[in-house]
Amino acid sequence: MKLTILGAGPGGYVSAIRAAQQGCDVTIIERNGLGGVCLQHGCIPVKSLLISARVYGQAMNAEAFGVSCGDVKFDYSQMVKRKDDIVSLNEKGIETLLQKHKVKFVRGSGRLLSPSEIEVTGVNGEENRIESDAVIIATGSSSVIPDFIPRDSKKIFDCEGALALTELPESCVILGGGILGCEFASLFADLGVRVTIVEMLDTLMPTFDADLSTALIRSFRRRKIDIRTGTAVKTVHTGEGTDAVSVELDNGDVIEAASCLVALGRKPNITDIGLEDSCVALWEETYRGIRVDEFMRTSVPGVYAVGDVTGIRPLAHVASAQGIAAADHICGMENPMRYNAVPDCFWANPEIASVGITEQEANKRGIDVAIAKFHYRSLAISHALGAIDGFVKTIAEKETRKVIGVHICGHGAPDLIAEASVIVANGLTVDNVEQTIHAHPTLGEIVKEGI
Repeated sequence: MKLTILGAGPGGYVSAIRAAQQGCDVTIIERNGLGGVCLQHGCIPVKSLLISARVYGQAMNAEAFGVSCGDVKFDYSQMVKRKDDIVSLNEKGIETLLQKHKVKFVRGSGRLLSPSEIEVTGVNGEENRIESDAVIIATGSSSVIPDFIPRDSKKIFDCEGALALTELPESCVILGGGILGCEFASLFADLGVRVTIVEMLDTLMPTFDADLSTALIRSFRRRKIDIRTGTAVKTVHTGEGTDAVSVELDNGDVIEAASCLVALGRKPNITDIGLEDSCVALWEETYRGIRVDEFMRTSVPGVYAVGDVTGIRPLAHVASAQGIAAADHICGMENPMRYNAVPDCFWANPEIASVGITEQEANKRGIDVAIAKFHYRSLAISHALGAIDGFVKTIAEKETRKVIGVHICGHGAPDLIAEASVIVANGLTVDNVEQTIHAHPTLGEIVKEGI
C-alpha cells in the first residue's frame, strides 16, 4: 500500500508513522518546517515563552517562599532564543522518527491531480509526480487577517509575527479574545506590556464554560489588561508621522498602541491543493474545510483529510487522533473518531482546561444535571505550592451520575484535565471517581474532590 500525505503537522506526521508501522510505503510532503503550525508557530513556541514568563514571575515572588533572588530581571531575546532552540530540537526529533520508520520526506508542495496522482513542486521549482493508493490531506490552517487590516510586520502582525519579535512592544492591542489572543495578552502583560483586548462577542474565550471565562476576565483586570468585549473593529491603520497603530471600534472608541496583534482565528488551507480537480467536497454547513466522516474519509474514495483542514476542533491533539483514525482505516482497521471528550487547554495565567460539555450546553440540550465545585484554597498542597486561586467544576447527569463535563481553572489545569478526559471519554460516574484512591498530597486530589 502506497500512501502519500500532504503536510507534516501533528496530523500528517503522526498518520505517516502509524501507517508505516503497519507496513505502508509512506511519502510525506511538506514545504515548511516539520511539526506544522503547532510546533513552528503555535503550541510549542507560545508555551515556551509563557513558561519563561512564569519563571520570571516566580522569581519576582520568591520572597514569599523564603527565597531571596535579588534584583530580578528578564532578557526577552534570551527567552526567544530558548523558544527557537526548543522548536529546532523537536523538529529534529520528528525528522528522526520519520527516518526510523522509513517514511520518505519530500520538501515541497503537493497538489492532487487525481485521487491517485500527486504533483509535487519542490522548493526550487522542480516538478515531480507521485502515484499513490491512498492520500491524506493534512495541509493545516492559516491566520485570518481581514482585508481592511493592513499588513505591517513591525507594527501589525498575526501570531506568527508575534513569535518572531525579538523585542517587546511598549503596548499592544490584541484583536480577538480566543485562546491564542488571551495567551499572548497574558504573556505580554506579565512582561510589562500595556495590553488591550478587543473581542466582538460578550466574553473572552466564549467556547469555554462561563465560570472559566469569568475567572479569566477577573484575573486579567487585576493585572490591568484593558478588556473591550461586545464590540467589533471598524478600522486599523498606522498614523502618518507617528509610530502608533490606531484601532477604531464600531462604538466610536479609538485605541492607540505601539503594535497590533491580529488573533481572529484560522482558516483551513484548502486552496491550490487540487480539491476541485479531484472533486473533494467541502462542508456546506457547520464547519469550514474538507468534509469527512468518522474515519476521516472525504467524498472521494481513497482520499482522507485530517487536522485543521477539516475545520473540526482545530487542535493539535485532535489532528493526531484523526491521523491515527485515517491511517488505521487505510490499513483495514476501524477506529472511528469520537469528539465527546476532547480537552481544551489554556496555558497562560491563570491556567484553564476543559473537557466535555459546559453548563450552558447542558441547559440548551435540556439535560438535568448536578453541578459540583471545589476550590483550590481548600486543598492543603495548594497552599504549599502558593497556588490557592482557582476551582474545579464538574457536571454530571443527575439520574445516571455519569460525569459529562469537567472544567478547571488554576495551577496545573492542563495536566489535571487528562484524568478528567479519561473519566468523560469512558462514561465513568461520580461513584467511580469517588471510589478511586488518589495520592495525597497532590493536586490530582482536586479532581476527586471536585466530583
